[in-house]
Amino acid sequence: MANESEEKQTALTAVRGACVAGQSCRLSELVSPSPGARFADAILESMDEGVAALDAQGRLSLFSRRAEEITGLFQSDILGHRCNEVMCEELCALGHPDAQDVTAQGSVEVVSRQGRKLHLEVRSRAILAFDRRSQIGRVVLFRDRTAEVELRRQLEERAGIYGLVGGSAPMRRLYSLIAAIGRNEATVLVEGESGTGKELVARAIHTHSGHAAGPFHAVNCGALPTELLESELFGHVKGAFSGALKDKPGRVELAKGGTLFLDEIGDLPLAMQVKLLRLLQEREFIRVGGTETLRLDARVVAATNVNLERAVKEGRFRRDLYYRLRVIPVRLPALRERRDDIVPLAEHFLHQLEGRADKAKRLSATAARALVSHEWPGNVRELENAISFAFYISPGEEIGALDLPPEIGARAQAKSTVPASTDGAEARVRDALERASGNKAEAARLLGINRTTLWRRMSALGIESSERS
Repeated sequence: MANESEEKQTALTAVRGACVAGQSCRLSELVSPSPGARFADAILESMDEGVAALDAQGRLSLFSRRAEEITGLFQSDILGHRCNEVMCEELCALGHPDAQDVTAQGSVEVVSRQGRKLHLEVRSRAILAFDRRSQIGRVVLFRDRTAEVELRRQLEERAGIYGLVGGSAPMRRLYSLIAAIGRNEATVLVEGESGTGKELVARAIHTHSGHAAGPFHAVNCGALPTELLESELFGHVKGAFSGALKDKPGRVELAKGGTLFLDEIGDLPLAMQVKLLRLLQEREFIRVGGTETLRLDARVVAATNVNLERAVKEGRFRRDLYYRLRVIPVRLPALRERRDDIVPLAEHFLHQLEGRADKAKRLSATAARALVSHEWPGNVRELENAISFAFYISPGEEIGALDLPPEIGARAQAKSTVPASTDGAEARVRDALERASGNKAEAARLLGINRTTLWRRMSALGIESSERS
């Protein structure tokens, strides 16, 4: 054991001396290639991070093989050179021996030897002398985050174009499909549960298509009776019916050169289904009460939360129209099928609210867990409403689980093995009740909430009735 300890000490002394002298710090190159030295090098080379060491003058004295792979630089070419002679200033600044902090970290952009822009996450730490009173260099560790940064940039760009948020696998597939759909003129049927964002997808298809410069016109097919819906779609001429005082173009005509979006197509009356089928087959229509045949010059995108295949079997929807609409089917995933997007979506809605209310709030870890564990039958629309609720009723800058609607926050707390008091909610309520001498209205005022919310929180926290009076 004594011989092994002496060997390690000798190796360490050699490494420190080499680092000070600006030479290679690899153990196996400094001392006899003992098992200990080879093992230390093996650990170094197995790291996902690149490792570099700088001496007291800022010269490179170690550059691992992973560092070579990331940057395209070679140890044989750069050892002994000052860091800023061969690498970017930002990275070298984090590893400069004059840095006052024992540790430092940051993100930098580097151009590789092949000319590729790299995004690196960098950490550095001082190398201290044996007496630990002086710094003889710094070791720098850097990880390649280029792929992650580029993916985030692409998703942010797409979110900006499409108005969609999410980087989960189902959403990435959706983005790719939207891009592909934009290159043709085929009719699209968007299917998905209520609240999944079908109109956003329709607008995204429009934005990414050759019709982007044209108008986008939406018609809710389930909101109007047949007579009004026909006029809304196809327009009418003066005198076509009581109240038709002048000619009026319909949405089909107004969408010329753009996109016609038919929402809730599953609720379309059978009489209108026949007329819509003719529009799609012949690309022609006539205004209500008119005689002139007009041409459809718009991309048609339809959407439904109804299972149209089942509706066809039950005789509620025409089979021929179903296949005319479903040239390109797009299925939107329910929010519970893309749980990785729940917290990013929640933060997106928070940022929107912050801009309107001129105040900032953040999600606590317990609130985030509650959001992810909820089933979201109302999908993204329900999530947006839940975040709005929490934003306006939470008393502080942090949104806790119990600030969420009861069916989300309180239920999650009840299921959790972690006491509700872990986020301070119970302590805050009890403290307010004590300061208000049990007066609920006064305690609610101190917490910045209304009395109903206070009673709900007390119930969720398990504060007994005797404590409430």
